[in-house]
Amino acid sequence: MLTHFTLASIENFSLSREFLSRKSPFLFTDLHFRFTRHPITSTARVSHIPSSFSPLPSIPSIKKSFSTDYNHILPIIIPFHRLHVDLKDVVAVEVIAARAADLEMDVARLQHDLISEMTASEEARTDASELRKDLGEKESLVESLEKELTALKKVKAENAVRVRDLERKIGILETKEIGKRNKED
Repeated sequence: MLTHFTLASIENFSLSREFLSRKSPFLFTDLHFRFTRHPITSTARVSHIPSSFSPLPSIPSIKKSFSTDYNHILPIIIPFHRLHVDLKDVVAVEVIAARAADLEMDVARLQHDLISEMTASEEARTDASELRKDLGEKESLVESLEKELTALKKVKAENAVRVRDLERKIGILETKEIGKRNKED
């Protein structure tokens, strides 16, 4: 767990871990930490505060527990108490940030899905308009074929009438011819 602090909030941090352990053993026993300062932003980075560090006593109880010999390091310990409280806030912020990152990933995935669906929808609209156009062409072709069929049926009916008329005329001619042959014989 890492957090950032300004150097102004942790003044006099140049004291070594051994010095702090000797002067206040009830607070800093087995305390392992790394303190670095960013060269440009002058922010301090504190990492790995073990669980034996918490919970810290309140600031008034810290002041009461110090004898007059330890009053000179009290300004160093109070920022650590604040650091402990700030670390709880940092944990809460980290949880919120992790959830926000998950939600951002969900939003990105949903946006990707939305774009994919919109693209598919646009393709479907294009296909539908092409099919409507083809349908219109087919309907006009069917109408023209129906008109042609009606015209052909009319021609067929006229031809049937003509065929009957011609058959009747042929029948008349055959009877005349048979009649002529019979007279000649």
